[in-house]
Amino acid sequence: MCVKFWGISLVFILSMQLHAQPLKQDIDYEAQASQNIEKLLSGDAALESSETTLMPTQYDWVRLTSGEWLKGELVAMYREELEFDSDVLDTLILDWEDIAEIRTHTLKRIRFQDGSVVEGQLLIQGDAVQLLLANRVYEYPRAKLISIAAGDAHGFRLWDGKIALGGNLRRGNTVQDEYTVDVKAKRRTPTSRLELIYLANQSLSQSVETENNHRANINFDWFLSNRWFLRPIAFEAFRDRFQNIELRATYSFRPGYYVIDNSKTTWSLNAGLGYQSTRFVEVDEGEEQTRRHVIYAMGTAYDTEITKDIDFEFIYDLQVVGENAGGYLHHLKTGLDIDLISDFDLSITLIRDHVSDPVSSGDEIPQSDDTRLIFGISYEF
Repeated sequence: MCVKFWGISLVFILSMQLHAQPLKQDIDYEAQASQNIEKLLSGDAALESSETTLMPTQYDWVRLTSGEWLKGELVAMYREELEFDSDVLDTLILDWEDIAEIRTHTLKRIRFQDGSVVEGQLLIQGDAVQLLLANRVYEYPRAKLISIAAGDAHGFRLWDGKIALGGNLRRGNTVQDEYTVDVKAKRRTPTSRLELIYLANQSLSQSVETENNHRANINFDWFLSNRWFLRPIAFEAFRDRFQNIELRATYSFRPGYYVIDNSKTTWSLNAGLGYQSTRFVEVDEGEEQTRRHVIYAMGTAYDTEITKDIDFEFIYDLQVVGENAGGYLHHLKTGLDIDLISDFDLSITLIRDHVSDPVSSGDEIPQSDDTRLIFGISYEF
């Protein structure tokens, strides 16, 4: 009986202990993933921390609204698009509205709607923008932020652009070669933008040159607000001997305004005054070979993302000069860029130049219109 009593007692005690222990909880994988990210950030080579901040020292980190993290380098944010360079995924263009959090390991320059520019290590969480500099934290509203650029204003990372090459080769009864080069490069900071453009066309038929023109532009914009900008430098050099133009150099000063400026579409207008000097290849007897005029200039630039893989661009520029230098000078460039693979696109471009009063070269008067349709391959950098 004693043995039976103690056996029953032992079973009872073990049963009570089992019921007293809490049941094992299911693993919270979301919480565990967040902890792993924090550990990853903490283990990012080294760590600078305070009571409220935890910042990496080797890479920049971006968290999307979907919860995904990206590691690499934050290149820039402009027009509600974030450019991010990943070693594995290459260059990514992300919509600003899809960014939930940013932590940078280097200094960034930030521009706000009131025109102020500040610099520091960047931390964005929710609706707050924090800049860490010299062990101090400065906080700003995210809604007022316009652009982000690298803190080092002299690096190649501030540049982006496109190089497009087009051509047409014909052999047989007709021997014809056509070449086109279209280069555009931009350097952006929170307060300014420098744009370099070069466009050249050459055509040979039966080894005889039938077209050879070059156009180079330098534009510098200074942002006054999120809409208004000032273009103190708008310079253009143009040469086309078949239009009887040895060299035409134009400088203009143009204020501008962004009608639309968002992540998919931009549309800007500009207008102003300038000065132009044109040296012609040949002129009638008694006429000046070089002619100088004050000009009126205006232009517009429109580009939009039609689909994820197709971009549309429209650029138009008008210069009003004296009749003995061409009268009304129109330049229009429009076309599509269609994504092919990686950074390579198929470019379809239409270019039309119009001169209302062409200057004659001896007994010949150049045509008023030059129109070209170009197919080529472009590379974005």
